[in-house]
Amino acid sequence: MGWFWRRSGRPCPKHRGNLVFTQPPPQFKCGGAPQKVMHMIASELYNAGGFDKYHANVSFWYPGAMIFGVKEYAVKLEKIALDRGVELNP
Repeated sequence: MGWFWRRSGRPCPKHRGNLVFTQPPPQFKCGGAPQKVMHMIASELYNAGGFDKYHANVSFWYPGAMIFGVKEYAVKLEKIALDRGVELNP
């Protein structure tokens, strides 16, 4: 991931790539932890001009039918991810 960011903390437009984030199948203590970094990266790219500007494809792979175990949170998290251009792959 370091190749994608400059030392200034901003994305580098010269690099292209697929950013793939995953969530392991067995449930564990903090189900939102794998998504945390994905949302932070997607937010930075979105605020810096969008995925198209940086030639980035961001996707999140997760097991099961929902992105999060609690339905109310899952609906909101899916909306945020899709609004930011993240491809969701259950």
